[in-house]
Amino acid sequence: MYNNTINHGLVKVDGGTFVSVGSEFNNKTPQIAVGSLGRISLSGNTFKNAKTIINNSIYRSDDFNASVDVTPVSEFPDDKVAFQSHMPSNFTLYDVTRAPYNAENSKNHGGGSDCTKAIQKALNDASSNGGGIIFLPSGHYRMDGTIVIPSNVELRGATDLSTVPHGSGAILESYANKGKNDGTPFIRISANSGIRGVIVNYPEQKYSLTNWEYYPTDYPYTIQGMGENIYVINVGMRAATGGLDLSKYRCDNHYVDFLAGHVGKECVKVGANSKNGIINNLMFNTIVYGCGTESKFGGFPNSPSGDNGPVYTQQLRDLEFLILGDCENETLYNCFPYGAYIETKIISQGNGGPQNLISLGIGIDGSRKSIYFGRGLTGKMDFINNQIVSLNNDQPITRYIEAESNSSFNANMFNMDLWGYPEKAVLMGDNCGKLNIYNETMYGMLFKCNGNRWKQSGSWFN
Repeated sequence: MYNNTINHGLVKVDGGTFVSVGSEFNNKTPQIAVGSLGRISLSGNTFKNAKTIINNSIYRSDDFNASVDVTPVSEFPDDKVAFQSHMPSNFTLYDVTRAPYNAENSKNHGGGSDCTKAIQKALNDASSNGGGIIFLPSGHYRMDGTIVIPSNVELRGATDLSTVPHGSGAILESYANKGKNDGTPFIRISANSGIRGVIVNYPEQKYSLTNWEYYPTDYPYTIQGMGENIYVINVGMRAATGGLDLSKYRCDNHYVDFLAGHVGKECVKVGANSKNGIINNLMFNTIVYGCGTESKFGGFPNSPSGDNGPVYTQQLRDLEFLILGDCENETLYNCFPYGAYIETKIISQGNGGPQNLISLGIGIDGSRKSIYFGRGLTGKMDFINNQIVSLNNDQPITRYIEAESNSSFNANMFNMDLWGYPEKAVLMGDNCGKLNIYNETMYGMLFKCNGNRWKQSGSWFN
């Protein structure tokens, strides 16, 4: 607990570790009772009545009486977590499998005949008629080209639930721009439009090894936002190189809820001075591609059929999961990856990087560098309730947190569970900004801090 108020009742700790920093205990005495298998770590708390703690623990507990200068937790904007319905103003439905479009939704992986022109015609017709919903019934749609979703139009598939790709629903099979990571993105979303309930697969992203290592073929970003008020809801992707690009064009008020699956290089990138964006429920895991031949992940034939270890190694070598550049008032909620070289990369693109960034419930699992702060950052950032796991200590680059020199950011991290086995827990460069870590649980780590004063509160070290 951090910065909480307890007015009534007994805090009873029968097992586990109870950690509280900067909280107010207004309850009656005894305020806390610790059983034989529990333990406590208290820092900077206040007690309205005479502090009385019953401690029957067989373990060591810490109770720091000295006051601690703590920063209050920012109020998280609950309205940004609540689901937002986002849809076009015109609800006219266009079924791409019917005349005059007649797109083929094959039952086979890889799709049948090319559906690019048919789907784009339906999108254009809806736009010409004041907007609408382009519906993709279940099946595999071969796409040899790229498409643009016009304003006030939604591309909607038959997979409108929160899930990683599992072989059913509307699957767009992209063959466009193979080997061209700087080519035109597969799906471009115009201002005031969106995509929902669609899965994208890259059939020609086939698993093969070179000198026992996996080097996937590059493709452009799968989706790119091109203006304000775009939305991406319940969308899956697999075998992709890049996921969602919100950095080439300014995309104010972008809304992302449950983008899930697997990418190889960059998952989501935000920038171009976008304002007031919301990204909720990113859910990415190497297993979606690494075990894609299994029925529960869709039985896709372009996944490994045997040893999939090199796929995990490739992610740890190449993937920069969430890249946050120049943006303002960005909100993140419950974003999770498994397997990345850098999970959250915070950079300046010329205007100081994110300003007033707030994140709740980030879950970083199995990364080499979990959170990375680049040069030239100037903004304030708050991270609340964080799980950070850094693995692979055979690599001399593993970190929970790393900050480059010559920044002036101010980052607060409240309630952190840090575990794994990084080479260094926190590595701070010279004049790298201000990092405040409050109420963290850490396991077996080393610290290195160059030219900065390291200050901590509420830690329990095992």
